[in-house]
Amino acid sequence: KKMEPHPLNLRVELDMAGRKHFVEYLALLRMFAAWPGDKVIAAAAVARAHEVLAWTDLPDYHDLARLNDERFNRDSMSYLRAAVLAGYFGWDTAPYLAHIRRVLPRFDAALPHRGIDQQMSFGVLYKKLGLPGAPSRAALYPRSRIAKLTPFPYWVRHPKQVYDFTHEVFAMTGRGARKFPFARPIEQKYARKVAHTLLHIHMTEKNHDAVAELLVNRALLQDARGPQVPVARAFLLRGQEASGRFGHYVAADARKAFKNPKYDVEYGGHIHTTMVSLWALMLTNVH
Repeated sequence: KKMEPHPLNLRVELDMAGRKHFVEYLALLRMFAAWPGDKVIAAAAVARAHEVLAWTDLPDYHDLARLNDERFNRDSMSYLRAAVLAGYFGWDTAPYLAHIRRVLPRFDAALPHRGIDQQMSFGVLYKKLGLPGAPSRAALYPRSRIAKLTPFPYWVRHPKQVYDFTHEVFAMTGRGARKFPFARPIEQKYARKVAHTLLHIHMTEKNHDAVAELLVNRALLQDARGPQVPVARAFLLRGQEASGRFGHYVAADARKAFKNPKYDVEYGGHIHTTMVSLWALMLTNVH
């Protein structure tokens, strides 16, 4: 089955976060484009990326100025990430950047109201796109949950809390572009312990998506050794289906959770879990 994560169709027809899932699909293609030792897969991924990036030439794709605040906040980070990924695939991003600059004041105005991890992530995206006014990760970091050594119960209060942790690590490392700039040795020890403990918990709970992100975190925290890593890798590989996708999702449960009878787990679940699982497996593939 050929996936068609058209951002506007997903939003209009399925009432889903179209740009978010479109970007996750682009990120998955980037994994294939970077897959070691297989030029055929890499070439096919780049060709497919150019097919779907043509959707960004449609005028309605750049409708952020017309969105209400809720929809704007839901779509804005993915809108910038798509531009970054487009550049990776050699797409001419000049027209896209022109659209971004026209709505940049709205991005700037919304930033202070975002969570710390999101502000740091926007800082990374601003810099990659050459946009002015990038939030400073160095200035934001002392307010982060890792820097404040947040008591562990916070991370298990709700299944989604784990992503507050994983996304801080992604932001502070630029998704692996640099080492995590810990200010104190205790912060590194704390972050590694949280990643290790949460990884154990989410393997027990069979949360493939969280396990994949946490395994990536262990690699980004330069802590991808020890007996837990091969166990987590094996867990992810057992979660791969015959079709090649990763993760186990029950459509009825997802539709109930998102209060959306049209929710499609193929786009809303499997794309992201497959992408981050491949990323985790690539980063921890130590021979």
